[in-house]
Amino acid sequence: MMGRSFSSMPIEFQTINGLQQLAETRRFKAWFLDQFGVLHDGKQPYPGAISTLEKLANYGTKMVIISNSSRRASTTFDKLRSLGFDTSLFVGAITSGELAHEYLLRRDDPWFTRLGRSCIHMTWNDRGAISLEGLDLQVVDNVEEAEFILAHGTEALGLPSGAALSMMLEDLEKILEQCVAKKIPMVVANPDFVTVEARALRVMPGTLAATYEKLGGEVKWMGKPGEGSLLLLSLEGSMQLNSDLVNSEKLQITLLFMLLPRNTRLIQHMCSHHLHGSLIIVFLCGSEAQLPIHSQYMEEHRF
Repeated sequence: MMGRSFSSMPIEFQTINGLQQLAETRRFKAWFLDQFGVLHDGKQPYPGAISTLEKLANYGTKMVIISNSSRRASTTFDKLRSLGFDTSLFVGAITSGELAHEYLLRRDDPWFTRLGRSCIHMTWNDRGAISLEGLDLQVVDNVEEAEFILAHGTEALGLPSGAALSMMLEDLEKILEQCVAKKIPMVVANPDFVTVEARALRVMPGTLAATYEKLGGEVKWMGKPGEGSLLLLSLEGSMQLNSDLVNSEKLQITLLFMLLPRNTRLIQHMCSHHLHGSLIIVFLCGSEAQLPIHSQYMEEHRF
């Protein structure tokens, strides 16, 4: 789940004995947890992840899923339930897909207000196309008719009929070349470059967005990293979390947990797809096989 790089920040290291030690302090108002490559690999939970969440809940921990998934929050919970997780343990979920949906629906942000209604929709095929229901958008397959690009996936091009035409990444990139010539903007609903799926890496929409920027196109990146206002909007608006959590001063994203069940070590730093300028606490598993993306990133940057 690699995304854009961020400016250098001081790196401090602290070793802890496990999540229980931290949970017992009851110091943090909320715990924010990623899902892919953290709780599960897209196909099955990581060993001990389900029981760890249950134990954390016993300490009164309020947990929120925060994920660069192009799908909406309700779909995220459906996915977690299908993998055996008890979703009642979470007070909410925030996904980049949910943020994109909210901004396209509300259009009270000046940038989104200027967007038109006709779009080139890059979506999924094998992974399941993403519905645009309720957004009052017109999907077109002719760049000349498009006013912006909406990137949900990297496997297909959405058609006006509602179907999806399977395409290779290279074919989608050729469409981007036509779009940049017309100078239309892109909204990317998942800023990750890749994600983990059963220990393999899958190309994510962030790859298309990065290509579009290199071509000279304008991109609105949704999700992590992102401005705190995006997250707070989601919490206060679409997520409808408990008022004591929303109103807490500790909600200023001082804690982001990448939860893995065993052999954990605490690192106050994270790969490039997480939040800028904030205290980030991350748990990485001792097994690099479970985290092919993070282990690759650390190898490249010699952590």
